Amino acid sequence: MFRKKIVALLLVVGLLASFWVIANAESSERSEPNGNNFVAERERVDDPVGPTRMAYISSYHVALLISGSGVATCTSSLTGYSGTTTKVTITIYLEKKGFLGLYWSDVTSWSQTFNDYRGTLSQDYTVGKGTYRTRTVFTAYKGSASETVTAYSSQVKY
Repeated sequence: MFRKKIVALLLVVGLLASFWVIANAESSERSEPNGNNFVAERERVDDPVGPTRMAYISSYHVALLISGSGVATCTSSLTGYSGTTTKVTITIYLEKKGFLGLYWSDVTSWSQTFNDYRGTLSQDYTVGKGTYRTRTVFTAYKGSASETVTAYSSQVKY
């Protein structure tokens, strides 16, 4: 009986350890102190001559900054192609890491449409202790045709 309890306990500990490894096995992130602020950002720019060139999106950028007082500044921008891209929609979701880092939950979101080939959306939100990131959904249009891309900021712990 005692041996079964030990085996069960070891299985539970092993399972929890593997969840921890999975939750912490994320791609490299950059989070560096900047005075009283913590800055984290990730940028992706598509190669305009490479095979991954998008039809209506030239480049995009996402950034999350959390000040020492807990004000999260979420900024996302998209640039399309002048003369091709007619409208841009940017939706930012501020997300908080959940229990044991196993999931992300939406805290709040903002959306804005720009009748131009480019746009920038920046919003502030006061956060509590935790680990945060932004998920931004960019949609670029040419008339009624569209393409969508989702980008994530790096994680910022507050």
